Amino acid sequence: MLKHVFFIGWLLLSGTVPLLTSSEAPAAHVTIFAHGLGGDATQRHPYEPFIGPMIGENGPEWNETVYGHKAGRWQSCLGQDDDVKVIAKQIAEHTEKNIILAGVSKGAATIINTVGHLAEIRPDLLSNVSALILDAPFDRPETAAAHMVKSAAQRQRTGGSSLGSLLAWSMEISAASPRFESIARYAQTWLYRYNPAGITPIKAVLSQWPLITNKTMVIALVHSQDDEVISVDASRRLYVELQALGFKNTYLVEPARGWHANAFWGLDAAHVSLALQYIYQRHGLPLAVTSPRYAPATPLSIDEASFIKTIQPSAEEVLARMAPVTETSNTTKK
Repeated sequence: MLKHVFFIGWLLLSGTVPLLTSSEAPAAHVTIFAHGLGGDATQRHPYEPFIGPMIGENGPEWNETVYGHKAGRWQSCLGQDDDVKVIAKQIAEHTEKNIILAGVSKGAATIINTVGHLAEIRPDLLSNVSALILDAPFDRPETAAAHMVKSAAQRQRTGGSSLGSLLAWSMEISAASPRFESIARYAQTWLYRYNPAGITPIKAVLSQWPLITNKTMVIALVHSQDDEVISVDASRRLYVELQALGFKNTYLVEPARGWHANAFWGLDAAHVSLALQYIYQRHGLPLAVTSPRYAPATPLSIDEASFIKTIQPSAEEVLARMAPVTETSNTTKK
């Protein structure tokens, strides 16, 4: 850990590439935010000291007109259908500006699914989407649920992961025996309006994202290595697949410390802030870091050749960090 701290300090002192301050940021952008499971549009506020002002809407699970007093996170479709419609609508409402899409957890997954959906039916709406900032997305809800169960078992905890445990249990017994399939389906429906056969981020990347012709889109995946809810391997896998598709402006920021959806202001927040400032400056995006707690002192410079290796590792390096997967992918099929 001390090596990590000293390395970041060395980068701050030894380079040649100046980073943007908020006063230098261009103005013709809008950032659209997608919240996580259990959150709402106000979840964007803690991110604004890093990214600047954002707009966002509550997800469909909070629609009391539809669900009445039963509205809540248990109505979530986990980034599918109705979640996609919310983000697609907001993109369509801001076609006069360059758009940055930012999301956390389920919201980050929703953004990946929305981009894939639009690539199929309205590719013109992606023409002014310049960047995606994705905080701790899942690749599939099933792997997220399994990771929550594993994390709880490792720490001998029973609280805080009960929903994930039930979802994972329902999926496990469904696979184990057809006799339990109806029970599993009921458990999943009770928890979330999620269709196991529907779209997921990894499906979207593998089947829909190849249709995207603009390979210069900036994609920043931020994911803590000790995330107990969604494994960092989810972002690693998405990163590898996106690189395989030719999205060369894809970045993977892996702070060592930080709970789920906490990397931006956790123990390694300075590393995340530095990485985002570099990415935004490199691609002419409007970063507005307003909190001195998270922003390194300016004017700031870094050694680009050294720093880029920490946030844009090779696919081989990332694959070596990951647990093996079984699904066919762009990096394994020949």
